[in-house]
Amino acid sequence: MDNLAEKIVEQDLSPVDLKLVAEQLGAGELLRKARDKAGLTQTYIARRLNMAESAIAHIESENFAALPSATFVKGYLKNYAQCVGVKSEEVLAAYQRYLDAQQETPKLRKRERIKAATSDPVMRLLGILSVLLFVLTSVYFWNEQQAEELMPATEQVAVVEAGTVSGKTHIEAVDLSVSSESAKATAPEATLLVQFIDSSWLEVRDADDKILFNGVKLAGEEVNLTSQSFFDVAIGNAAAVKLSYNSAPVDLSSATRSGDITNIELGLRQP
Repeated sequence: MDNLAEKIVEQDLSPVDLKLVAEQLGAGELLRKARDKAGLTQTYIARRLNMAESAIAHIESENFAALPSATFVKGYLKNYAQCVGVKSEEVLAAYQRYLDAQQETPKLRKRERIKAATSDPVMRLLGILSVLLFVLTSVYFWNEQQAEELMPATEQVAVVEAGTVSGKTHIEAVDLSVSSESAKATAPEATLLVQFIDSSWLEVRDADDKILFNGVKLAGEEVNLTSQSFFDVAIGNAAAVKLSYNSAPVDLSSATRSGDITNIELGLRQP
């Protein structure tokens, strides 16, 4: 990949304090400004990163809802930042502030609804009645439990004597249950080899949805993974990789696509 940071310097552009700017601008705006200063187009960036041009537009407009999960978006932002020569840490920090703001907004709305409800006299009365009902119900069930505990002990003695009449009887309980962990331990181990013809983003999860690998690899690199018979694979640039499952090549023509991401499941997911 071309070092676009050097291209920015060659154009004799003034330096930018990215840390200060990142505190004021969003991740998409930071990347757009860096691209404009480098004199590059969205089409060029999309081609260099093997991404759809629409995905670049969504990033710069901070329409992250149109992109896959936050894990994918962070990978896109990191690669974009490296492509235009800015610090990926600053861009990712700006994106994290965006995520924090998205999570804080529902909390504020919920607090506003609670405040409005508690300020209504009718709602306050209903709340008091609900508490009283809960207390009365708890007292009733507590009294019922106490009455059961005070039953005559003679009934329990009679039951014990009846059970010991046939004193020679011997019963063995056999635990036939098999834990899911033991079942997984006996499952055959599977292997996955991913070879990269060109740069591409890759994420691999196992049957428990645990991330085995997440990142970007360049041409000529490869990833070797093992798991209990199952892999959930997501690829950013399917044309740039070759997959082998248990040493057998994998045909990606049957894989499903979600936007720019190719997904395929290999093996059987253990219950």
